[in-house]
Amino acid sequence: MRKIGISLARIVYRIPGTIVLRGELGAGKTTFVQGFAKGIGVQDGVTSPTYALEQRYGDDILSHIDLYRLSSIQAAEFMRTLDPFPGIRVIEWSDRTQGIETDIEIEISETNNGRRIVMTFSDIEIPSDAQIETWMKNVMLPEHIQRHVQKVADICDTVADHLLIQGRPVRKKALRSAALTHDLLRFVDFASLIGDDVFTPSVKQTGVWTKNKEMYGTPHEAAAEKFLIQHGHPEIGRIVRTHRGHGTNSMPETLEQYALAYSDKRAVIDKAVTLDERFDDFIIRYSKGKESDTAKEWRAEMKRIETFLFPDGVPF
Repeated sequence: MRKIGISLARIVYRIPGTIVLRGELGAGKTTFVQGFAKGIGVQDGVTSPTYALEQRYGDDILSHIDLYRLSSIQAAEFMRTLDPFPGIRVIEWSDRTQGIETDIEIEISETNNGRRIVMTFSDIEIPSDAQIETWMKNVMLPEHIQRHVQKVADICDTVADHLLIQGRPVRKKALRSAALTHDLLRFVDFASLIGDDVFTPSVKQTGVWTKNKEMYGTPHEAAAEKFLIQHGHPEIGRIVRTHRGHGTNSMPETLEQYALAYSDKRAVIDKAVTLDERFDDFIIRYSKGKESDTAKEWRAEMKRIETFLFPDGVPF
């Protein structure tokens, strides 16, 4: 439970926010909160606030509320007395009252073999596949790049499934949306907007690309983030921003950022490959058969990310 709490902390994008916890006595709610607190950097030891109702930690980074001993009327009145909180509020026994606006709901239940945890996220606006398809058409994204992002999205699905098996929370839909948009403006990095080694754009495409490059700039990771922010999806943009996985301002921090950066390096256009095969392809396509020191560092960094995601070995 503590490890799952730590993992959840690694995918929080929006602050302030509210997390509610439901589960019977002894289900592990406070242990979960202890892990979450550690994950967001709270150094103080977290204890159950059952008799104090609320405990605050780390310079108002975390508020831990327990409504267990209150009636529904008392719980509602207590919640009305609370001032806005600048950090993350975690509320146990939220079912004691109604109307709490939440970003993440967590339900913990006992099973024959352990515990079952269901997390419901409402903290991120996720674009629909239809919306993303419209964006691709509007920016005239080359067909081979569309095939690439689809393959990366499929790999992200597989990565997410394995992370969930490990008990590491990940928003599967958000991750897939980030995968489908991570190369949405890939063309802004094309040399002189003349395409790459497998594609030459039409005059119309070049015009559309030039307009987008002027609007969003380079590199394509930052450009895609700006696009997504402009269209109301800043959290998806944040996942996309670090998908290169190497270099200044491109190092992943959240679990979903790690998953996207890794999945992107497991695909050559629309073919699933190993990390070494992907980096060997980089050498052939971009370095005339010679691996630079920067490329070696990048490969090593992705190997470290692979180990972080799959400490027991790559399962696929």
